[in-house]
Amino acid sequence: MKKGKNIALTAVLTFAGFIMAFSSVDAFAEENSDTLIAPNLGSAKTLKECVAPDVKVLDFGELAEGGRSYTQSFLLNNQCDSALTVVANVQAYDENDAISNDYKIADEWLTFVGGRTEYEVPAGGDTVVKLRVFLPNSVKGASYYAAVGLKLKDSNNTEDQEVVSVRMDVLSDGFVRNGNLVSNYAQALAFGGSIKAGAKLKNTGTTGFLSKYTLKRGSVFGSNDFETVAEDSKEVPAGADVEFYGANYTENQFGIYKIQQTVSYVNGDGEAMESTLEQTVINLPLVAIFIAGGALVALISLIIVVKIMKHRKAEEKEAEKPKAEDEL
Repeated sequence: MKKGKNIALTAVLTFAGFIMAFSSVDAFAEENSDTLIAPNLGSAKTLKECVAPDVKVLDFGELAEGGRSYTQSFLLNNQCDSALTVVANVQAYDENDAISNDYKIADEWLTFVGGRTEYEVPAGGDTVVKLRVFLPNSVKGASYYAAVGLKLKDSNNTEDQEVVSVRMDVLSDGFVRNGNLVSNYAQALAFGGSIKAGAKLKNTGTTGFLSKYTLKRGSVFGSNDFETVAEDSKEVPAGADVEFYGANYTENQFGIYKIQQTVSYVNGDGEAMESTLEQTVINLPLVAIFIAGGALVALISLIIVVKIMKHRKAEEKEAEKPKAEDEL
């Protein structure tokens, strides 16, 4: 009897220890940086390997007066150890990026200051790309889009390009900045794969806005220190729905931990807002579920066996009582 109780207690402690093993944030630490493949510095440099613009969307801001020009600029940063020449060109805004069918193309308004289209970017340094837009008279109030394509000079690799989107908000008749946060959500419990998390936004106005998304992760046990695991930004054009997905960044990140998810948006009054969701989540691998389930079944079985043994022993004692009375 005592042996059966010890076995049951051992099963309980094993099950509890198994669950605790997954409760530490260290159980799903980022992959070891040593596993990352370093770029082959001996081969030809690529634009995506070396050069990065400092913005994804260049916002000219609110343009209130037609018939005049406005200027704006962005930086090109060279992260490699040799100078590179980048060629830039004005192009139409990609409708697949715009999401909405109502985007306004304004590539004919956009030029490079001084007519410059080639930019020497020093090793480990920055170069400024200056743009000018000429806003015609009598333009309807809305957001207008164009884009700047970037590639290395003499490169024939059509895949090795970057694009900086350009937005201009025209303050005239019809200008309405209006949007809302549809959801900022995170799954509390997942078994394998990833935690379903993200944010949905809707733009119900006539002008676009830029939304920024951040996903952080931290320990569930009393610490307020969060590590940023994802950052993204997207243009939300007029009439469009846009969604950020956090699931990709929690793939195979097992354990019990907290996430902090923040997204910026424009509300119904046209004001810039920010929504932050902080939630404890549990993500266990399927193998853990099978092991835990097996341990639970074993525990229940042991309890049943102990009860049966106890019941039989009680029956045996009852059966021995008449014999003792007969002997007297």
